[in-house]
Amino acid sequence: MGVAAFLITAIMMEENILTIKYNYWNIMDGCLAITFLYIGYLYHRYEAVLSNINLMSMTIVPVLMLLSKYIIVSKQIYCYWGPIDISNYIIFFTDNILAIILIITISKRLPNIKPITWMGSRALVYYFLCGGVPLILSIIAQKVGFIYEDCYLKVIFMLSLVYIVISTLTWIIYKYIPWTTGKFTWKR
Repeated sequence: MGVAAFLITAIMMEENILTIKYNYWNIMDGCLAITFLYIGYLYHRYEAVLSNINLMSMTIVPVLMLLSKYIIVSKQIYCYWGPIDISNYIIFFTDNILAIILIITISKRLPNIKPITWMGSRALVYYFLCGGVPLILSIIAQKVGFIYEDCYLKVIFMLSLVYIVISTLTWIIYKYIPWTTGKFTWKR
């Protein structure tokens, strides 16, 4: 399914079947995202086997990543997600897989940090809330005259405020309405 979605996206882009003007419901973004969801599924399924492969070492992957970035810049290859503008799918796919391997490799070597683990185990709710909460907070900030576009410290303040509000809402959801996340037992 993931490979099919990737091929559909590539064909649509090459044949200009769906241009940005007619990209209803971001169908091309969705097809491309399904590809990466499928890769995540495959990784999770074969994680024990993949974790033993020495290919994911901390020396090889960053070098390949730099090589990939050099090729992208020197050949002026477009690899943009939103809106999708990919001029070379092989380079795009290779670059993204290398980045994923690098992030997984680094993440597995990090110590277990409780707040990050808590947030990661509730990532779906965070992802759901990350659309509306920043939008609502930016509208409120604009209404009260808090302009943060030209001041980096104000941007960090807004980012922190978004994180606090989303974390609080996530805690409330998991505490009081856990059935919305697929958890059917109450934890007290």
